[in-house]
Amino acid sequence: MSAALISGLFLNSILGGWGGTLDSLKGGAYAFGLMLLLHLFGAMGAGDVKLFGAIGAVIGANLVLHAFVVVVITGGVLAIISSLRARIIRQTLRRVWLILYSILCGWKPPRFPTPDDRRQTIPYGLAAIIPEGYRAMTVKIDDETGVAGFILPGAVVDVLAVITAVKSLAEMDAGPANQRAINQALGAEDGQKVLKGFSESLLTTENTLFAFSPKMSYVSKDFAAADPEFWRPKPKMAAKPAAAPKKQVAKAGANQ
Repeated sequence: MSAALISGLFLNSILGGWGGTLDSLKGGAYAFGLMLLLHLFGAMGAGDVKLFGAIGAVIGANLVLHAFVVVVITGGVLAIISSLRARIIRQTLRRVWLILYSILCGWKPPRFPTPDDRRQTIPYGLAAIIPEGYRAMTVKIDDETGVAGFILPGAVVDVLAVITAVKSLAEMDAGPANQRAINQALGAEDGQKVLKGFSESLLTTENTLFAFSPKMSYVSKDFAAADPEFWRPKPKMAAKPAAAPKKQVAKAGANQ
């Protein structure tokens, strides 16, 4: 977003001189203010405010209102389509009316919980292109994974993630032994060829151990059905406390 803001100022300055720079600054402030009002009423997130402010700096003050109307109409159409698909059009209209009524009365608009059903939401950004049942993954770029500066922010690279499920850490101990067996089977000459092929095609590799927590995971019903005992564990009954041993009362014998 900061790049878009700077680009808008730069382009408008080149094309319109000082007048273009002033128009770009007005557009950014105008767009930022419009979205900020919606944000104060809880209708927009802070990221949307900054994004629209950057867009205003690019398009200029004269087109901010037009872009704002397009955003409102597009969002309304998407909301209606999503509500019809999820069959909650009445609930959606009732909530919209409550928000508008609260704004007109000067009250704080109500906040409604995010539904668990994905059909009742409108994904955007990265979430809009991720299929159901999949998750996005990021890779941190540092001095090691950046391969001494050959990978820079914005570079396009192929990231391959191979996830292998293991039941215990003992299965990982067999990895070095299996590698030695493969090297012996290939022989010295073929083994060097394989290593050379790896070095020419791979920039870096990293092994990371993850543990899946059912309580923190959100998987589909079909996915959980493959192993319901793991993904949907039943709560364990608390064990009853052991009964205290009965005290034995020594009886006095007839003969002592």
